[in-house]
Amino acid sequence: MIKPSTETLNPVSKVTAHLTARGYRDVISYSFVDYKLQQLLEPDRVAVRLSNPISNDMSVMRTNLWPGLVRTAQYNLNRHRSRIRIFETGQCFYEVSGEISTYKAMAGLVCGQRAPLDWTANKGMSDFYDIKGDIESVITLTGMFEEFDFAPVSHGALHPGQAASILFHGSEVGCIGQLHPKLQSGFNLVTPTFLFHMDLQYLLGCSLPAHKDFSKYPEIRRDLALIVNSEIKAGDVVSCARQSGVADLIHVAVFDVFDGLENAQNMKSLGITFTFQNPDRTLSDNEIDQAIKRVVTILGMRYGAKLRS
Repeated sequence: MIKPSTETLNPVSKVTAHLTARGYRDVISYSFVDYKLQQLLEPDRVAVRLSNPISNDMSVMRTNLWPGLVRTAQYNLNRHRSRIRIFETGQCFYEVSGEISTYKAMAGLVCGQRAPLDWTANKGMSDFYDIKGDIESVITLTGMFEEFDFAPVSHGALHPGQAASILFHGSEVGCIGQLHPKLQSGFNLVTPTFLFHMDLQYLLGCSLPAHKDFSKYPEIRRDLALIVNSEIKAGDVVSCARQSGVADLIHVAVFDVFDGLENAQNMKSLGITFTFQNPDRTLSDNEIDQAIKRVVTILGMRYGAKLRS
């Protein structure tokens, strides 16, 4: 029997070591959890009930890893830990049409101070973007970061407006967000708490690196201010520009967002930088102007974007 190649797989140890290097602690919790706690944290999945549970608070199999992380956070906060960054990998179970399904997941929890207590450290509190940055750094290990995306989502356990689905090729493979304030209060968590949960298999797959020579010719950068409707996501505009097919466009990024436009209600200005480079020659100003014109035209057709005057 021929074994499958592991060149396109990350070992679990690589993923867990990466989170550990970012200050997380690996925890292990029971697969048996309290039914009420599980329903609060994931109301949309049917938990597998045990016919002979050890106790009432261990009566179902976990459908995700959040119950163990929340209990661990409670335990540590009750012992005056001011900063918690924990994660867990493990099997999850749920019931569909009377059949038991399983999958392996990775989940994390963050609350309290952003950095360890130190006179040089940032003394701010952790927020949504801290944990989003952590999960993005893990996704980067796959070498397929551009194939993942984040989209707003409504989740019963997460704060409205601070919750997002993690998408892979448009399909949901996880979620991230702030624990709902009502649940935070009910769990006696004294500071805002942030969680992520993801199907582990999508973190273990990876693309093979492709060799590419460095160009000895200079990069050329152009910064534009584009006006779009306030409801349009900056990430969608960037993705559209990247996929525009414009020659020699190697990088697109947002560097500024401004919502206070005068005489333009429900509109915002996006500062976007475009970087061009050709591997064989120096690009001319006329070529860059034509490329920018094409990108702006495409963004105008797709999102109604206009250059800010």
